[in-house]
Amino acid sequence: MGRRRQLCDRPLHAAEVARIVVRTPAATVQPLTHHRPRTGLEGKFSLEYALAAALLDDYPGLSGFTDEAAGRAAARELVERVETHLTPDGSGLLAGELELELVLTDGTVRRAAVALPPGAPDRPPIADQLHRKTKDCAGDRHPQLAALTWPEAPGLHHEALQGQHRPGGTGKNQKTRSHW
Repeated sequence: MGRRRQLCDRPLHAAEVARIVVRTPAATVQPLTHHRPRTGLEGKFSLEYALAAALLDDYPGLSGFTDEAAGRAAARELVERVETHLTPDGSGLLAGELELELVLTDGTVRRAAVALPPGAPDRPPIADQLHRKTKDCAGDRHPQLAALTWPEAPGLHHEALQGQHRPGGTGKNQKTRSHW
């Protein structure tokens, strides 16, 4: 069961959330330096935005971290309602446990705890999670990527990098984004 589903038995509107309280070791949030992100890139480095996106989107894939998504009124409202309490224990990004408390405007309080984030070495993604992420990242090339073997990987990587160079570009570093 996903943590969002553990916290919410139905989709929530931002207006229903009074507070989001998170307690976690300070070491785990070192790279999360944007507390009020203005762009999708800043949102990728924001604990507050990640929590808001998880509540709003259920699966905050790449589309949840665009400039438009980070600028949504509902996301900005939720970001403002996040209270972060950092504890001194822990010595690395995966140290300790994250405790989450969702306080709704009707007084209901929902709690969840996460010892390891999904995708951590000791908590690898299940097949469905890996499938969803691969599809989100690879787009139409998802089936090819899903069937890939380790010996084939360097060739596909090389092909993808070659496809990023613009034909007729003026500079050697001129590239365009590609989904391969």
